[in-house]
Amino acid sequence: MHFTHDRHRNSGLPGLILAILVNGMLMAAAYIATEHSFSWLASARAGLPVWKGYVLPIAQFLAFGYLLDRGFRFAVRHIDSAKGPGARPFPRLAVQLVQIFIYFLMLAGVATKIFDQSVTGIIATSGIVGLVLGFGLRGLIADLFSGIALHLDTELNVGDWIDFSYRGKEMSGKLQDIHWRSVILHDRSGNVMMVPNSEFATAVVINRSRPKDLAEYFVSIALGNEYEAGRVLAVLEAVLQMLKDNRLVAASPRPRALVNKIEGGLLHYRMYFHLTADPRDIEEAQSAAIRHAVQFLKAAGIYIYPLLPGNYAPDKLPPDRLQNEDVRCRILAGVPLFRALTEGQLHKLAEGMEVRRLVEGRVMMRKGESSDCMYVIAEGALEVMAELGDSMTVIATLWPGEWVGEMSLLTGEPRNATVVARATSVVYVIGKPVMADLFERNPELIPVLAEIAGRRRKARSDGTRGDLPTNDAAKTNSIVARIREFFGLVVAQ
Repeated sequence: MHFTHDRHRNSGLPGLILAILVNGMLMAAAYIATEHSFSWLASARAGLPVWKGYVLPIAQFLAFGYLLDRGFRFAVRHIDSAKGPGARPFPRLAVQLVQIFIYFLMLAGVATKIFDQSVTGIIATSGIVGLVLGFGLRGLIADLFSGIALHLDTELNVGDWIDFSYRGKEMSGKLQDIHWRSVILHDRSGNVMMVPNSEFATAVVINRSRPKDLAEYFVSIALGNEYEAGRVLAVLEAVLQMLKDNRLVAASPRPRALVNKIEGGLLHYRMYFHLTADPRDIEEAQSAAIRHAVQFLKAAGIYIYPLLPGNYAPDKLPPDRLQNEDVRCRILAGVPLFRALTEGQLHKLAEGMEVRRLVEGRVMMRKGESSDCMYVIAEGALEVMAELGDSMTVIATLWPGEWVGEMSLLTGEPRNATVVARATSVVYVIGKPVMADLFERNPELIPVLAEIAGRRRKARSDGTRGDLPTNDAAKTNSIVARIREFFGLVVAQ
């Protein structure tokens, strides 16, 4: 696992050199004091002073253990370095166990070689003590051995995002480390979670970071079965395409929309997509998927109703037809250009709209051509094209609920871009006659729509938001004058 402890901070060579020097100095001191490089083997050790007969041999044993410890860690570092980046390093818990074993051997050597104690007696005594301690600390021992098993598991790595069930509660977090007692994780809010190794080892774990860095997620939506499933799936596919274009989800594996199940008269749809397990990416992608799904479904005349007793009944729902006036009014109410219209004005405008279906690749309008209508996208997607050199390049994509061509409708100016159907699409066409009737009955709408259209044009040119207020009265008045001229409306004296 990719642990962040000190064996990754340097090569370990300085510590190894220090251990060699310490052992060399103690061997020289032992030879001077006892005429033997290993003082515990000197024949005259029993008659020597305490510091020569006992302190010096003990120091040599401990120094030799320190040398073995440093040599082992130096070897581990170089083995890890030879594996290359991204490879699984030597488990830290295994390193610690080897270190304990090394110093245990040194202490056993001190007991047998210096104090003439039987190793068998030590082992027997330690076995009895171990039984007592093992009974009293069985939970700690279970955690220890579970931690060793987790370290040996090649399917878990520090830095992986995992989902698991802990005491009946679904948990999710980023694996930080595996200690003697517990697994350390950070949840999606950055809080530290500590789960005992023995309990974590028995949990069902989903590793979101394996076998690839991308993990699959989904968002569910339930709709009445009166809506044709194929059409709903087409709308949800457009949502996923938008998320992919905006790089909120991965382009590969391909996002997809599927019918998951039917329950209680409702069809449950799921939008599947892949992304990294970073909590910020997940929350942003899921939020965007739900938000745009609602927007696109509304634009297509498909609505999500609350599941309350007595509320769900097919005869209470508006027909799933783009020609339905209520559906049209709902779509128009979501277009910022028409938010100032009253309910009656929206119904009047909805009566005169035309539904047009476009096959993929169909050119809806060309730059420079004369026209007197605008389009509101209900389903699918449109691409705004521009000439760059000898080829046409996509500069923007229009999605359900958006609109295009309002200046041609209001002032009759030529189209300023070429727009092509990216996929099979449905648009509403609002022509000059229905707007002429609306302006004749409600002339006060002219300056309101002129200001909104002016804001949108400014937003397209300088990259700002089109819903911000503007104080450019001169430009608004200019658009008002052009609208009146185009529709043949005389200013009241």
